[in-house]
Amino acid sequence: SLLTIGVNRNLELDFILALKSARIMIQFEVKAYSMEGKKSNPKGLEDAVNLAAKQLKEGDRIFEEVIKPAAQLSPDWKKVNVICLPNIINTEQVEQAVKKDDVRSKMNSMK
Repeated sequence: SLLTIGVNRNLELDFILALKSARIMIQFEVKAYSMEGKKSNPKGLEDAVNLAAKQLKEGDRIFEEVIKPAAQLSPDWKKVNVICLPNIINTEQVEQAVKKDDVRSKMNSMK
């Protein structure tokens, strides 16, 4: 069970999509962040991305330890992680608050 491997019973994953023909499972984490009026809030955005990265990492673990064995998926199945930020006005907001390499390194450090 999920509790046996130490998964938080309150964990919520936004969307998971399995593409059988491509042998890919995609996890989408949708994060809103508070904006101060029409101004961007870099700290709020960074917090939202950090939380999404943590949830995606937990999804990776569930995929490897629960879903793959339970569904008897072959080793060539892969998982793709996507962070969705519906409140951003433009990509400059993301670039100001969070660098792609920062997100990757945070996810790698959570292993």
